[in-house]
Amino acid sequence: MELRVVPRSKDLGAKLIDLSEHYNGLLGDSWQYTRYEENSLAGLAPGVHRLGGINFDVRGLIQLDSRELSLRSSRRFEKRVSGIDVGLRCRKVHFLHAVAYRSGRGEVVGHYVFSFANGETWERPLRYGIDMADWWFADNQEQIEEGSRVVWRSQTAPNRLVRLFVTSIDLPNSDTALDRIDLVGGDLDSAPFVIAITVE
Repeated sequence: MELRVVPRSKDLGAKLIDLSEHYNGLLGDSWQYTRYEENSLAGLAPGVHRLGGINFDVRGLIQLDSRELSLRSSRRFEKRVSGIDVGLRCRKVHFLHAVAYRSGRGEVVGHYVFSFANGETWERPLRYGIDMADWWFADNQEQIEEGSRVVWRSQTAPNRLVRLFVTSIDLPNSDTALDRIDLVGGDLDSAPFVIAITVE
């Protein structure tokens, strides 16, 4: 399926990572379920957004598969999206993300894999309720711990609220360039999706 993604602004710095080649969903579409038009992030306009004090290049999303999503969705998603190019020395990576479907607090619902120019790799687990949680929520639902911050909320339909999180990850090696990032889903119900990545 060809996506009509808004072109990336030419004046964006390299620290706002270009995800154009990896998008498999659009903000304004019901990318998980074509039969639910309101199941989207249409309230988040494409462009640069400053969320949680961090600038993000917001134009699409990368949805990873999970056990529950593969059963419910008519679309097929990959469990791993590899080779997101960075090529910069950095000490921290910020992810604008969330998951579809709940899991138990602290359960590992995926991983981010960081590959460095010196050949080293480092894998960071994603824990439900600590790093992120379900993008659908109620006002009195799920207090999120300090590993992540809710930075955006909207309403897509009557009584349906959605949210996005920022998780900032300190890298173990800032002396060599971060070559690339791989996004990996898990075997539980929660299906992670990534909107944007910024490094510093």
